[in-house]
Amino acid sequence: MFPQNPQNLIYLCLLKLFIPFHKTYHNLNFTMNFIQNQKRKI
Repeated sequence: MFPQNPQNLIYLCLLKLFIPFHKTYHNLNFTMNFIQNQKRKI
């Protein structure tokens, strides 16, 4: 990684933004699946 390279900085920023979003999306998906499974049991 070369900090003086602006393209790498942009990439790092996008990665920092993307990682929490991805985790949130994954958690949401997991929750939705869990709710669907609970409805099936009833």
